[in-house]
Amino acid sequence: MADLVLQFPLPPSDLSPNRSRNVHWSRKSKTVADYREFVCILARNGALHVGWVAPEKATVSLLWCLKDGRGKGYQPRDADNAVGAAKTLLDCLRDAGVLVDDTWAHMRLGGVDVDKQRGPYVEVTVSED
Repeated sequence: MADLVLQFPLPPSDLSPNRSRNVHWSRKSKTVADYREFVCILARNGALHVGWVAPEKATVSLLWCLKDGRGKGYQPRDADNAVGAAKTLLDCLRDAGVLVDDTWAHMRLGGVDVDKQRGPYVEVTVSED
């Protein structure tokens, strides 16, 4: 099976792990719900468009494309914050049927990288293991 490559808008700044302690829980909850709904629609449509069938085990890689992204969403400065900010996005892959589940038994996190020549968006690549 070929890899599934999807592009999503950068997560809102409120989803940054570094900002979460400074954002009121109700504001963050609304931000998560709004972003999650939008990203789930994009993931579901992208998977349906290519006839994707969720594999039993998959590797998910994140490529943060950050060209000209100032003010357009969260731009992580390191890999651990990139993964933390992408939690909602990864949960949506499960909700949209792109992944069977996001537990250790079904999903492995692959590479997390940055491309400053393209963007601004997050490119997610799902590969069957």
